[in-house]
Amino acid sequence: MIQSRQDFLKKAEKHYLSANHLLNTTLPAIKDPKLLLGVVENIFLCIDSSIDALLCHEKELLLISPPPQSFEGKLAVFQTRTAPRNKIDSSFVDLAVAMKELIELH
Repeated sequence: MIQSRQDFLKKAEKHYLSANHLLNTTLPAIKDPKLLLGVVENIFLCIDSSIDALLCHEKELLLISPPPQSFEGKLAVFQTRTAPRNKIDSSFVDLAVAMKELIELH
């Protein structure tokens, strides 16, 4: 099934809300620092879904060919084509890479 830009945006919002809930509700109640990894994972998945939404939009506009499925491939297309065109700061890409590396360490 091909996902639309709206599907990716809904996924991004779901992960954002999950991270927010974990950070502001669950973590203070449980006080388990292991929950922070869940926050980081959900923020990363929010970023990943947001990138997917932007790439999907640009594909619909025929500005890019279908992007790769791997995170690294999507990030390369995003970094070289989408981010400059949409004036997205490179620190966004740096954040996505740092979060991915942090998750892979655990």
